[in-house]
Amino acid sequence: MENSANQTRRGFGLRRGLSLSPAVGGAYRIGRANQNVLIASAFHRTAIIAMAQGRDPFLNVPSSDHQAIEQLIRSLAAADLLTQGRHEIALPPRYLNEIVERDLAAGQLRNRCEPELLQCEWSEAAITLGEDEGANILAARAEVRVHISGRNRIATLLHSLLLASGVSLVEYIDHSDKSTISDTDIGTSTITSKEYAMNFYGHLQSHRRAISLFPLDRSANHLRDKGDGAAKQAKLIIHSGPVDIEDLIDWLTAGQAHFVIQSPLADQITMGPLVLPGISPCLRCADLNQIDRVGYSSTDRIALTHTPEIAMVGAHFIASLAASQILQYIDSIRLSSSISAKSWPIAQVTTVNLQKLHQPQIYSITQHPLCGCQVFRDKSSR
Repeated sequence: MENSANQTRRGFGLRRGLSLSPAVGGAYRIGRANQNVLIASAFHRTAIIAMAQGRDPFLNVPSSDHQAIEQLIRSLAAADLLTQGRHEIALPPRYLNEIVERDLAAGQLRNRCEPELLQCEWSEAAITLGEDEGANILAARAEVRVHISGRNRIATLLHSLLLASGVSLVEYIDHSDKSTISDTDIGTSTITSKEYAMNFYGHLQSHRRAISLFPLDRSANHLRDKGDGAAKQAKLIIHSGPVDIEDLIDWLTAGQAHFVIQSPLADQITMGPLVLPGISPCLRCADLNQIDRVGYSSTDRIALTHTPEIAMVGAHFIASLAASQILQYIDSIRLSSSISAKSWPIAQVTTVNLQKLHQPQIYSITQHPLCGCQVFRDKSSR
């Protein structure tokens, strides 16, 4: 019993974003739909409020009532509603100088980090690793290199979403023939009509610092050419649009994790799976699983008409959905030591009907016996 009290005094507190919801009989519930705790008395409610405010719930409470608080703490812990102490996120260096406490930029950074910290604190990685309020998870995003290829609205939005979410090392790695900003680029990310006909890649590069959650090093030499070998240094490659089969083979051979968002087929678009060569099913596995399920593959197609950009609302939705999956992977990278071919047998493919964005279809797939990616799995198990 005493251990629970000591743990609380050492800094355990409630996770961000929780509320008390009135329940029947004058009681309250705290938590989420599938994980909540009944707060049946005013005494428990007072203890909850104290914990939410960062105060010791045992303070000024008679020792005879400590057992009731300890039971409450155990219930909150069982529902994953507790986190370790409130730690400041480690501020990365800005340009060549460290951000100091009195710097206005430090305050702005902390304010911008708050929503991301809330998300990180509730992540599966935070619960599994026992991280303090997600601060370490958010800070670690700045060290993960991610490369994006593809010239469309979704790729552009993904670039800005990941930058603003703390993935500071996200970069475009290709130069499309469509290098100037066109009509359909306007309204995407930071692009307005004023930038029309300007260089697309130059614009994104010049606005990286304004969007990025964390400060960026001025001297960083950002590589964006597929031929320079930089792609092999990335933790993840994201591609949006038609994909070259040679790129897929290169990524599999190099053991390069990758995530592909396909070109739209009529009014639907498919993304995933996130491929970890040697661990999870590949894109060919996904195609073969789809053939088994519906009789055809949506990636093997002969276009009969020109496919324009997808509508702006759909582009934002797809980019956000993809970014969510990508951040989940990035935040869980430190769990990779526990991932093996046996513990990761299933991957997911997401198909979205652009007329029904609220109803994405998620299909679980396994490695297909007719796919040749087994050779990469065999290599990883040696």
